[in-house]
Amino acid sequence: MPDPATLPVVLHAEDEPLIRSAVSRILSGHARQLEPVSTLRELDQAVRVEREFDVLVVDLIFGSDSALPLLRRSLKRDPGLRVLVLSGFDGPAIVQQCLSAGVAGFVSKLYAFEELVEAVIAVHAGRRFVSPRCSAPASAEVEALAGLGARSLRILDGLRRRLTHQEIADLEGVSCKTVEYHARKLGRALGIDGQRGGWELGGPA
Repeated sequence: MPDPATLPVVLHAEDEPLIRSAVSRILSGHARQLEPVSTLRELDQAVRVEREFDVLVVDLIFGSDSALPLLRRSLKRDPGLRVLVLSGFDGPAIVQQCLSAGVAGFVSKLYAFEELVEAVIAVHAGRRFVSPRCSAPASAEVEALAGLGARSLRILDGLRRRLTHQEIADLEGVSCKTVEYHARKLGRALGIDGQRGGWELGGPA
């Protein structure tokens, strides 16, 4: 068993209670202390005050807002901040945007039970950890998606998982026409004819 004094204090930023509970179970015995926050406002306050944690484990999407701008500002202000992103959005463009912002690690929520402990240990030790199952970054896609908002990224994730426009609309609480608008916007950004498929990691929309 590791010496408890050497274990990291982890700040976990996540708006879904079930995910917070799961991460607490996964890191039990591997973190000296786990401090949860559930909003971007709480996260902003936590990283602005004198840092009382060793590793920040953070989701990317909080409701309709992205945490990435906050992470960029925080890492610019404090380059020593050790950030590990734990996200359900794990496409190559997302991974590359996070790494470019200065985060030290990226784990897909799909593989949290298998990889999160190893990732936290690596980031705490000052090493980079990117889930081996996440696709290699594609620079053209990174540039194409850089300016898109949280909703567009969630819709892209749905398209890649082969959900229908109606299924995505139901999940987002919007009309099917709104999803179709975002799909056309995404198609133009990525150079994809969405009506014929071609969504990366997925199939026809």
